[in-house]
Amino acid sequence: MVFHTLIWQIHSVVVNAVLVSLLGLLVGPTFPLVLDIATNPNTKQKPGTPSPLPIFTPEVQLTGLAIGASCGAMGAAIFSLSTGIAANHYGAFIIEPLALGTVGFVLLFWLTTQIVSKCVRK
Repeated sequence: MVFHTLIWQIHSVVVNAVLVSLLGLLVGPTFPLVLDIATNPNTKQKPGTPSPLPIFTPEVQLTGLAIGASCGAMGAAIFSLSTGIAANHYGAFIIEPLALGTVGFVLLFWLTTQIVSKCVRK
């Protein structure tokens, strides 16, 4: 969220290009990490060993991950469409606050799932 705020507030093309590049570098590994956690959430185990508490059982793992990935892609498409419509109506300055709000929503969603999963596991 810090990078989004800096990109929004700093009006330099060079600085914004560097910040966007760093943001992409940091956010890029998110999808493979989520897939790894969904298949083996116990990170203290050796990779490839079955987890005692997998998020998806092996019978539904492929289907569950495919549905999750397609819902994520659908959300990205809806965000892009709604941002484009808002930018067309209000101007291009609206893009960064919408992106910042989306990152904030994802952060709140992630924190909520962590709290719920800790309560369920106890």
